[in-house]
Amino acid sequence: MKRVIIIITMVSISQSVLSQSSGLSVRAPCREESPHVVGACEKHKDKNFTVLSVSLDNPGKKEDWLAAIEKDGLPWTHVSDLWGWDSLVAVQYNVRGIPANFLIDPDGKIIAKDLRGDDLERTLAEILENEY
Repeated sequence: MKRVIIIITMVSISQSVLSQSSGLSVRAPCREESPHVVGACEKHKDKNFTVLSVSLDNPGKKEDWLAAIEKDGLPWTHVSDLWGWDSLVAVQYNVRGIPANFLIDPDGKIIAKDLRGDDLERTLAEILENEY
Protein backbone atom coordinates (compact mmCIF):
# COMPACT_ATOMS: atom_id res chain seq x y z
CA MET A 1 0.00 0.00 0.00
CA LYS A 2 1.11 3.52 -0.66
CA ARG A 3 1.48 6.00 2.17
CA VAL A 4 1.27 9.79 2.17
CA ILE A 5 2.79 11.63 5.11
CA ILE A 6 2.11 15.16 6.16
CA ILE A 7 4.87 16.58 8.25
CA ILE A 8 3.75 19.50 10.38
CA THR A 9 6.31 21.88 11.94
CA MET A 10 5.82 24.05 15.02
CA VAL A 11 7.90 26.73 16.70
CA SER A 12 8.30 27.44 20.37
CA ILE A 13 5.08 27.05 22.29
CA SER A 14 6.26 29.71 24.65
CA GLN A 15 6.77 32.25 21.84
CA SER A 16 3.57 32.42 20.23
CA VAL A 17 4.09 24.78 15.87
CA LEU A 18 5.72 21.77 10.95
CA SER A 19 4.68 20.31 11.30
CA GLN A 20 7.70 20.05 9.70
CA SER A 21 4.60 21.19 10.96
CA SER A 22 4.43 22.47 14.40
CA GLY A 23 2.57 25.05 16.26
CA LEU A 24 3.09 27.02 19.32
CA SER A 25 0.65 26.83 22.14
CA VAL A 26 0.11 30.55 21.83
CA ARG A 27 0.65 31.13 18.10
CA ALA A 28 -2.80 31.44 16.56
CA PRO A 29 -2.10 30.50 12.88
CA CYS A 30 -0.44 27.24 13.89
CA ARG A 31 -3.07 26.26 16.42
CA GLU A 32 -5.88 27.23 14.03
CA GLU A 33 -4.63 24.65 11.53
CA SER A 34 -4.73 21.80 14.06
CA PRO A 35 -8.47 21.02 13.64
CA HIS A 36 -7.98 20.68 9.86
CA VAL A 37 -5.13 18.21 10.34
CA VAL A 38 -7.07 16.29 13.01
CA GLY A 39 -10.02 16.04 10.60
CA ALA A 40 -7.78 14.86 7.76
CA CYS A 41 -6.15 12.30 10.04
CA GLU A 42 -9.51 10.90 11.10
CA LYS A 43 -11.00 10.90 7.61
CA HIS A 44 -8.02 9.24 5.91
CA LYS A 45 -6.62 7.01 8.66
CA ASP A 46 -7.73 3.86 6.81
CA LYS A 47 -5.92 4.96 3.65
CA ASN A 48 -2.42 4.80 5.13
CA PHE A 49 -2.22 8.53 5.71
CA THR A 50 0.18 9.35 8.52
CA VAL A 51 0.91 12.57 10.35
CA LEU A 52 4.27 13.36 11.93
CA SER A 53 4.74 16.66 13.75
CA VAL A 54 8.18 18.11 14.24
CA SER A 55 8.14 20.91 16.79
CA LEU A 56 10.48 23.87 16.55
CA ASP A 57 10.22 24.57 20.24
CA ASN A 58 13.23 25.84 22.15
CA PRO A 59 15.23 24.32 24.99
CA GLY A 60 13.39 24.50 28.29
CA LYS A 61 9.96 24.44 26.65
CA LYS A 62 9.35 20.69 26.51
CA GLU A 63 6.59 20.73 29.14
CA ASP A 64 4.75 23.59 27.39
CA TRP A 65 5.02 21.77 24.06
CA LEU A 66 3.68 18.51 25.51
CA ALA A 67 0.85 20.36 27.29
CA ALA A 68 -0.22 22.00 23.99
CA ILE A 69 -0.33 18.58 22.27
CA GLU A 70 -2.52 17.24 25.05
CA LYS A 71 -4.79 20.31 25.17
CA ASP A 72 -5.39 20.28 21.40
CA GLY A 73 -5.94 16.49 21.30
CA LEU A 74 -3.38 15.82 18.56
CA PRO A 75 -3.29 12.00 18.23
CA TRP A 76 -0.31 11.55 15.90
CA THR A 77 3.42 11.19 16.59
CA HIS A 78 5.26 14.31 17.77
CA VAL A 79 9.02 14.82 17.88
CA SER A 80 11.39 17.69 18.62
CA ASP A 81 15.09 18.19 19.16
CA LEU A 82 14.17 21.41 21.04
CA TRP A 83 16.66 23.42 18.98
CA GLY A 84 14.05 25.92 17.77
CA TRP A 85 14.77 27.33 14.31
CA ASP A 86 18.14 25.57 14.33
CA SER A 87 16.36 22.22 14.29
CA LEU A 88 17.97 19.84 11.83
CA VAL A 89 14.61 19.16 10.19
CA ALA A 90 13.81 22.88 9.79
CA VAL A 91 17.19 23.41 8.16
CA GLN A 92 16.90 20.32 5.93
CA TYR A 93 13.45 21.33 4.66
CA ASN A 94 14.29 25.04 4.50
CA VAL A 95 11.42 26.01 6.81
CA ARG A 96 11.30 29.82 7.01
CA GLY A 97 7.83 30.31 8.48
CA ILE A 98 5.15 28.43 10.29
CA PRO A 99 2.87 26.67 10.09
CA ALA A 100 4.57 24.67 7.36
CA ASN A 101 3.61 21.26 6.06
CA PHE A 102 4.71 18.83 3.40
CA LEU A 103 2.93 15.90 1.78
CA ILE A 104 5.49 13.24 1.01
CA ASP A 105 4.81 10.29 -1.27
CA PRO A 106 6.01 6.71 -0.68
CA ASP A 107 9.21 7.44 -2.63
CA GLY A 108 10.10 10.37 -0.36
CA LYS A 109 9.17 13.03 -2.92
CA ILE A 110 7.44 16.20 -1.71
CA ILE A 111 4.19 16.30 -3.68
CA ALA A 112 2.58 19.33 -2.00
CA LYS A 113 3.46 21.82 0.69
CA ASP A 114 2.03 24.58 2.84
CA LEU A 115 -1.59 23.49 2.43
CA ARG A 116 -4.07 25.26 4.69
CA GLY A 117 -7.63 24.56 5.76
CA ASP A 118 -9.86 23.19 3.01
CA ASP A 119 -6.93 23.03 0.56
CA LEU A 120 -5.38 20.33 2.71
CA GLU A 121 -8.54 18.21 2.62
CA ARG A 122 -9.12 18.70 -1.12
CA THR A 123 -5.53 17.77 -1.97
CA LEU A 124 -5.53 14.70 0.28
CA ALA A 125 -8.87 13.51 -1.10
CA GLU A 126 -7.60 13.86 -4.66
CA ILE A 127 -4.33 12.05 -3.98
CA LEU A 128 -5.68 9.29 -1.76
CA GLU A 129 -8.79 8.57 -3.81
CA ASN A 130 -6.59 8.08 -6.88
CA GLU A 131 -4.39 5.64 -4.97
CA TYR A 132 -6.95 3.52 -3.08
